[in-house]
Amino acid sequence: MSMAFARNTQARVILLARDTTGALKSGVTLATQANLDGGAFANTTNSAAEIGSTGIYSLTLTAAEMNADVVAVRWSGTGVVSDALVVYTEGDWTSTRAGYVDRLDAPMSTRAPAATALTNGTWTEGRAAKLDNLDAAVSSRGTADPGDEMALASGAVAQVVSAMLGGSVAFADGSTATVADCLVAARTQGAGDWALAGTTLTMKSPAGGTQYRFSLTLDGQGNPTARALE
Repeated sequence: MSMAFARNTQARVILLARDTTGALKSGVTLATQANLDGGAFANTTNSAAEIGSTGIYSLTLTAAEMNADVVAVRWSGTGVVSDALVVYTEGDWTSTRAGYVDRLDAPMSTRAPAATALTNGTWTEGRAAKLDNLDAAVSSRGTADPGDEMALASGAVAQVVSAMLGGSVAFADGSTATVADCLVAARTQGAGDWALAGTTLTMKSPAGGTQYRFSLTLDGQGNPTARALE
């Protein structure tokens, strides 16, 4: 048998005096000894006192007798089978902390709601309601495989595009322009439509029409052999 108590604090233990048949024996004078952390057994300061005429005895161990990590107590008596118990002590296990366990006497649902808390400026009913999102295991939620695309609402897509095109680009001379402006400038300076006639590839201006930026003369393998600018 083993029990846990606070270290270096007076404690009471209960001893059962049984005869060879296992029945509790009343009216016995018990000889009690204590052993601290595996040392030698020594007689206890106090004697065991029977509780009524039950064959059950109470023994108070002093603080000094409890000043060990492990305390073994043994007892014997006339017509009684010798027995023993082990007491484990814990310095951090205080009566105050033990009292906290009593707060687990009711389910959490019976505790006061956020509205009755000392302050609900941070812990609001709206945030508390979000706990309902924990009504299912995470594994039951939607999954995504590598390479899957994100499904965005049309409004969200527009916001992403606007944020990207509205981004600022800085140049070496200190000037800046938006990404959208840079794309327009690149198209203006670049080529528009193109047309292939025989071995001549013509790149037209962005404005379209017949005006071209340049043309390339290609060989039989499609490689350019000559270039004519606008």
